[in-house]
Amino acid sequence: IEALYQDRGYINVKVGKPHVELSHDKTRISLAFPITEGKQFRLRSLGVAGDLVVDELPKDRPADASPLFARKALLERTKLKVGELFSRSQVAMDIQAIADRYRDAGYAFVNIEPGMVPHDDDTLELVVRIDSGPRVKIERIDVTGNTKTQDGVIRRELRVYEGEWYSASLLRLSEQRANALGFFEKVNITTKQGSRPDRMTLNIDVKEKSTGTFQIGAGFSNAENIIFNGQISYNNFLGLGTTVSGSAQLSSFRRIFDFRYLDPYFVEDIAGQPLTLSLSAFNTSRFFLDFTRNSSGGDLTLGYPVGTFVGAATGWKDALKAARSDAPPTLFPYIPDFDNLQLFLAASLERVEIDESNFTVRLLGLQTNLPRWTTSLRLSSVFDMRNNRLFPSAGWFLQGSVELASPLFGSALLPGAEAATKAAARGAGLHDLPLCPGLGCLKSTGLANNFIRYSATARGYLNGGFLLPELSGVVLKANVEFGVLQTESQLIFENYYLGGFNTIRGYFLRSISPVARTGSSDDPSAPLVEFRTGGNKQFIANVELEFPVFEQVGIRGVFFFDAGNAYGADENLFYLGNGPSQFLQTLRCGSARCWDPRTELPFGLFSSVGAGVRWLSPLGPLRFEWGVPLTRRPKDTFGFAAGDQPFQFEFNVGNSF
Repeated sequence: IEALYQDRGYINVKVGKPHVELSHDKTRISLAFPITEGKQFRLRSLGVAGDLVVDELPKDRPADASPLFARKALLERTKLKVGELFSRSQVAMDIQAIADRYRDAGYAFVNIEPGMVPHDDDTLELVVRIDSGPRVKIERIDVTGNTKTQDGVIRRELRVYEGEWYSASLLRLSEQRANALGFFEKVNITTKQGSRPDRMTLNIDVKEKSTGTFQIGAGFSNAENIIFNGQISYNNFLGLGTTVSGSAQLSSFRRIFDFRYLDPYFVEDIAGQPLTLSLSAFNTSRFFLDFTRNSSGGDLTLGYPVGTFVGAATGWKDALKAARSDAPPTLFPYIPDFDNLQLFLAASLERVEIDESNFTVRLLGLQTNLPRWTTSLRLSSVFDMRNNRLFPSAGWFLQGSVELASPLFGSALLPGAEAATKAAARGAGLHDLPLCPGLGCLKSTGLANNFIRYSATARGYLNGGFLLPELSGVVLKANVEFGVLQTESQLIFENYYLGGFNTIRGYFLRSISPVARTGSSDDPSAPLVEFRTGGNKQFIANVELEFPVFEQVGIRGVFFFDAGNAYGADENLFYLGNGPSQFLQTLRCGSARCWDPRTELPFGLFSSVGAGVRWLSPLGPLRFEWGVPLTRRPKDTFGFAAGDQPFQFEFNVGNSF
């Protein structure tokens, strides 16, 4: 009660002992607290005095000079202003803000005391007096609790170092980065005095958790029927901080075999930053509604943090560092840290075969009697501020990429394919293509898939603890994805097909696609058939509210909303500027005119809602989800005659976004 009054200007409030009375029927107790409020005070003036405080910083100070603090700059860190009602809790927060400024300069043991002088006109003067204490260097950093993880894996995430000045904000950042590895249940950093008053020892105590998983199982979904899956992965292989994984998935719509290796510190120091290496190999068969895509190949990806250079060039890094030092822990994951901005360059080689039994596939020029090859380079930028890369509950994630697949990268030089490729190029009139003006890079050489793909992803995570501590287990997630594929010819196997897990739940797997009408055979009199060509543009938006159900055993619930669509080459995103389909207006589907997505879809988007259960089982994360389409395609819809079901149930293994 006293704290409540003191936050409203009553600095001399007194709360006496409560008077207790028992009711006549002895069923109730009444409590009465005698309160003497005293006067209500407003702030008359606010001052800062003490060690290292100066009215103005000297000009031309050496870079290695001892820190000094300008009085005006310190006062700008306070929220309580002259003329406002005095608030004891706000004064405490303002003192903390000033103390953090000192602690970031190495004064780990700074002590600040407020001095108040009340006046008869119900105002008071507040002077904050600062005792800086000694400037402290970090003498030693100990790492404990890591029985499997090597010390270096933890130390390389730290942003405080032995022999350097203590910094409170860098200490918090170090703890956040160690937690974000996903190898530990908790990371706790404690401090104690070193061998001298101006020396400090840090102890990084971690509690390791299982980072290796082996799982094998089966599931069911409306679209894929029985799904068999198996996975073995280790996110901290041999305690080196590397990730090794292999997986297999089998169903009526997919056969996927995949191997991945990731070393985030392949080269530990290039201009002060590590070089990341990622390798992957895969063999997949994906069954679409009109064809099958078989592929095998691999990727080699190198990543390098460029944020330090970008932050220094723009001047933002110091400003954001100051903002982080002022921020409460709940805001820390949302303030950009340029150390988490990375640039990736990936080289990819993929052998693609399309099921040739469908005449329409051959009509689109995809039957080559030889596998087609994709040889590409992909440049991407990632800004990852998630508090945990495996199970994020706060922060955000941004990614943008451009991928170029071109004969310039050697598709025609693959073993056994050079002669056929050159012959196909000559037949197409592409003699000696040294450069690629315009769409020249995309011209087919017979055996190569050539395209430019642009992609962008944005994700955000809001922890309920940001609002109330009791809601810390609740997480609001959002995901938005854009994609554009630029090609010179129709590449149905590179286009976008939506519906199902990780796109728009509630709709049949890969059923959302532009549709064409083509011949069913080379006989001109043969009937026309509907063929889903895929879109060269896509938009996906997902929102999830995840909450604990039985947190002790890793069971959580989720409500979700999905929206998105795939658009053809002659269509704009969200159908902006596109009128009703003239082609569909001339057709009849069953007894009615064909369902037209351009006129039937709100904002040009398919959308769904749903709920699910997620279990972080001993075998890995499992997802059971039911999606309800909000805009259902009726039976006999052009391109999807079966129509949408009232709901779709799907089971999957792995994390959400």
